[in-house]
Amino acid sequence: MVFLHNSDDSAPYFDSVVFRNDTFWTFSFVLKNCPEATVELPFVGYIPVGSPAVLYPLYSTRAGLTILGSRSILSAYLRTPLVHYAAYEQGPDLDVPIYMLESQPYILGLLVVGQKIGHDGNQYNLYGFTILDSEDTVVSLALYPAGYQPLPLVSDLTCDLTQAPFIPLNLAMIERRSVSDSRVRSPTINRLRFDPIALASRAHSSVADSSESGLLESGSIVSSSIVETSYKNSSARPARGGKDKAKKSEPANKGTLKFIMANYPNWGKALAHLRCLLRVAVCRGDCSSLFLLVMADFQTERAAVIQSIWPETLNLCDLQLNDLERDNDTLSDADILALNKQGDAWFSLFMYDNKRQASASIVTTRAGFNLTQIFGVALHDKIMSIILRLTPPQSDCLPLADNGLVWFLSHQITKELAYHIVFRPNATPRHRISVADLDPASFRQAAHPPVATLSLIITSCYDVLLDYFSNEFKDSNGFIHPSEMHTHICETLPMLFGQSDDPSYATFMTAMNALCNIKKGDVQRVTRPTRGTKRDKVA
Repeated sequence: MVFLHNSDDSAPYFDSVVFRNDTFWTFSFVLKNCPEATVELPFVGYIPVGSPAVLYPLYSTRAGLTILGSRSILSAYLRTPLVHYAAYEQGPDLDVPIYMLESQPYILGLLVVGQKIGHDGNQYNLYGFTILDSEDTVVSLALYPAGYQPLPLVSDLTCDLTQAPFIPLNLAMIERRSVSDSRVRSPTINRLRFDPIALASRAHSSVADSSESGLLESGSIVSSSIVETSYKNSSARPARGGKDKAKKSEPANKGTLKFIMANYPNWGKALAHLRCLLRVAVCRGDCSSLFLLVMADFQTERAAVIQSIWPETLNLCDLQLNDLERDNDTLSDADILALNKQGDAWFSLFMYDNKRQASASIVTTRAGFNLTQIFGVALHDKIMSIILRLTPPQSDCLPLADNGLVWFLSHQITKELAYHIVFRPNATPRHRISVADLDPASFRQAAHPPVATLSLIITSCYDVLLDYFSNEFKDSNGFIHPSEMHTHICETLPMLFGQSDDPSYATFMTAMNALCNIKKGDVQRVTRPTRGTKRDKVA
């Protein structure tokens, strides 16, 4: 077996091994000298290299998987803190195969923590990260545990093969690395300021799915566009709110919607239904998109939407204007409606609520894209790959099987957001109303949800993904504004729904029809992190 490596900086540093052209090559994703940066590289497992042995992630080209399967020898499993998608395994797992590529087995200085039945039906030792002595095996955790996906539209993420010379590697050149340095082999250059073990340990804690929002602070992209996270200084967790224990009692402000809804039953009923009917109008596309209505210069449009829906609200509640409470302390009905007309309270809350749920769900394994299990270059590339699927040309291409919007709409995250926006009852005190209840013909009995609803779901997730990047990076890459994305999706989806001759049409429409009948048990309902009194402030 011949290994090759990149000789940049006159050091034999590498972090991964790839099998291609019947040969094993070493390379570094961090140093961007990947020999196959423009093709998909499935993750295979870990292999030991050097003496003492270092376990490196093994990738392969698609064409090489068949040959590699006959040459690699499954010898053990490694329990890792990251979920891996190994090519020959049945599904994602924390326990990852270790392959021997030579007849003489390596001695792994890792503690045996159990036994595991391999994909070939045989029983193997399961190793952990526990270190036995100073000469033990070091593990280089995979930067792409789900396999490498190329980003053909982002030229600066691909490497120039003409600038990456490869020479034969003498395994003796690999310097010994003591356990006191690190359990995980990391680059000598300061490109990633985090501990992947600490990150992964937190990601697999019992509160990982309920508290991770995935939103990074502005400026988290360095000049080379690598997502950089410091969990001591720039946490991926949103700042937790909460009521101040020493908060002084304040007199109730009678000039707020919150006070009026809580103290005047008829007004409370009418305003609760008005709030939900505004969401119905947004989800049906009866007004401008939510991403425009929250803008300051759309005050006139917001007032017009509220005024147009107010008569329908009173009729739905079986109320007349004379039924609305009036006393010396109560504002007139015009003044009360103006509380929302002049601002964007309910529209902003709707936007905030959607993005908050999307950010909590999109990072998880159960409902989203498993963004808590990866970091650095891999996290950046995965986010970019999702965004590229949602934008042209992938968003408007045919057939349906290749379309990025079809792929996203078929994902669990769409069902999560559809339930949250359309079927979840409003949390207004004494009035539990859902969007679907107010217009069952559009949301429960249709062949698919309204185009505006699907566009709102996708654009909310798109907006959350953009929050990972700094403004400079977004400007330099020409990402379209969420309001433009919403318009693009509204124009594209009718074309996709009209492809009745497409082989994937029946499957696509079945998935869309399922979004019209979502029950609580169909979704994960990832718990959103507490944000204190945000609702109180908005109301």
